[in-house]
Amino acid sequence: MLLNSSDLNKPGFGLKNEARGEPPESAPDENANVGKAKIVLPIRGITPVSDLSEMEITPAGAPGWLTKLLFLVSLAFALFGIWSNSLGMMDGMRKGGMFLAFTLCLVFLTYPTKAGGKRILWLDLGLAALGAAVGLYTYFTTMRFSSTLMATTVMDYIMAVLALLLVLEATRRAVGNVLAVLPVFFALYALFGDRVPGIFQHFGILPQRFLIRMYLVDEGIYGITTQTASSFIFLFVLFGALLGESGVAALFNDVATKLAGWSAGGPAKIAAISSALMGTISGSAAANVATTGAFTIPLMKKTGFAPKFAGAVEAVASTGGMIMPPVMGAAAFIMAQYLGVSYNVIMKAAIVPAFLYYVSCFFWVHFEARRLGLMGVPRAEIPPLSDMGRRIFLLVPVLVIIVGMICGYTPTFAAFVGMISTVLVGLIQKNRLTVKKILTGLSSGAKTALTAMMACIAAGIIVGVCAMTGLGSVISYNIMKLSGGNLFIALLLTAVASLILSMGLPATACYIMVAIVIAPALIKMGATPLAAHFFVFYFSCISNITPPVAIASYTAAGISGAKPFQVAWTAMKIAAPGFLIPFLIVYNPILLWQEVVGGEMMLAVLTATIGTVFMAIGGVGYTFGRCAKIVRFSYCIGALLLIIPGWRTDLAGIFIVAAGLLADYIAYRKQKPDRIST
Repeated sequence: MLLNSSDLNKPGFGLKNEARGEPPESAPDENANVGKAKIVLPIRGITPVSDLSEMEITPAGAPGWLTKLLFLVSLAFALFGIWSNSLGMMDGMRKGGMFLAFTLCLVFLTYPTKAGGKRILWLDLGLAALGAAVGLYTYFTTMRFSSTLMATTVMDYIMAVLALLLVLEATRRAVGNVLAVLPVFFALYALFGDRVPGIFQHFGILPQRFLIRMYLVDEGIYGITTQTASSFIFLFVLFGALLGESGVAALFNDVATKLAGWSAGGPAKIAAISSALMGTISGSAAANVATTGAFTIPLMKKTGFAPKFAGAVEAVASTGGMIMPPVMGAAAFIMAQYLGVSYNVIMKAAIVPAFLYYVSCFFWVHFEARRLGLMGVPRAEIPPLSDMGRRIFLLVPVLVIIVGMICGYTPTFAAFVGMISTVLVGLIQKNRLTVKKILTGLSSGAKTALTAMMACIAAGIIVGVCAMTGLGSVISYNIMKLSGGNLFIALLLTAVASLILSMGLPATACYIMVAIVIAPALIKMGATPLAAHFFVFYFSCISNITPPVAIASYTAAGISGAKPFQVAWTAMKIAAPGFLIPFLIVYNPILLWQEVVGGEMMLAVLTATIGTVFMAIGGVGYTFGRCAKIVRFSYCIGALLLIIPGWRTDLAGIFIVAAGLLADYIAYRKQKPDRIST
């Protein structure tokens, strides 16, 4: 017998969300656009252009006074965000109202309305004013609303309708059509679900109740997703923008060049290393591509890599930045809120998965370069690391954030201190962090955060409806029935659902959508809560490289000059071993630093690393020389057994990999000298 949502939504269901559900990165994601990429709007993602000297987000063809207005409003937004999260004391609803006012106002000014190819400026200004008004209405009426025991007026309902319509339109402009349409379907389900036959029927929700819960209480558009976006996510976006102004991206590229530029496939390894380093402060796949890719992709092409491979390597490496602590994708902060744990736990859990992901990327690049006979940059052409005495201090803000969160401070406090330390270390650099650069960084950071903010606000409507109707629990229960209680089948269904939803949703919204309805089912079937949510989070992030909608891949294609789909499919092939990592952490939660016993952690990481390396070798088909198909197959099977936890599978995996290596070496020695690869 299937569970009916009416069983979970009896009359009198209160205004407070009693099962705070589990959750729903945006067209560009996600979290932060870190670096120095010039971006021209209107866009749905990041469009790198020739001038990468500064980050600038400006509506195309905007008049000068509008550009100045945007700068002032976004700067005020940034300063308010810093003050309200670090220094000031403000009620959550009033703070949410101010954030909604700033966000809607900036979205309508930044993403223009066009008709016949021309911008309709008066319409944008009117919508911006209305957007500010609905946010300020919440700010000024929330005290009255609570003191009168939620007594409502006609104006409350009018403003609620207006707020929802403006949120949908702003989401359409800043994020895309899919995320703008989904809340409409959920709203219709909330209002008319009592007429839906079958298991999804509920007792019905009055329109007045729906409007109030979506607008004047801490659910709906002011729910947990918006609360997270207006605190952790917003501050870390600003931190990344300031750090980008300080020149840290150039430092990461220089360090990566020095470490790996000279080796086989050096430029591709530079992409992997520099993107991993950028990932520690960015959390945005497209932003990583736009910053590091502008340097690494041309260098890879110059040394002989095909354009599609060069773009794919950068896309894969940059996507890993979303799971690279300390600053991860926006969904990571929401995950911490849903699980009710400190962000420190999420950050710690991501260490091993991120390490395995980049091991896979690095060795795939290495053996592909060996297979193609591509060498690195001559050592004589690698410039020395100049001015390192001062530039090394650029890493201090990252260390400050890591140490702060390890010591138990909140992410908001750590981000605030990180921004202060960024300003201080920027003052001692050769290219000093001037007041103008600081203000520009804050303004750009606020505008960069708009897509993540709108994704979270719109997703809040979906989360609110799931809480009101019990829809999440109904779907969760029936997924258990569909999978027959088998965890592996449920994981496969979850992975497919994540990748399908990612075709139209940014990573943050995709995570919230899947986690709120499916993660509870995974937990009931035996997965730990952290592993279940991390599984969904990982597949939501990796959607940046999976076609048909692959923001990181398409951004890299724009730089490399290859066809977008070619880059996306090549990226999926390179990242193939990485698709196994989420399954690994569910079955072996010790890799998330859970249930750690003695040396089990070291053994699990060692065998998983060896398995990841040989999965890459099997995929490329090259070790000492080109591998026979049967040898490649043995590498893949052995690698899979090594990745699966358990001493029996480890022994079997080692035996199969060793047998494959022996056969591979014997075949290599039998080759004629002129066929032996160098």
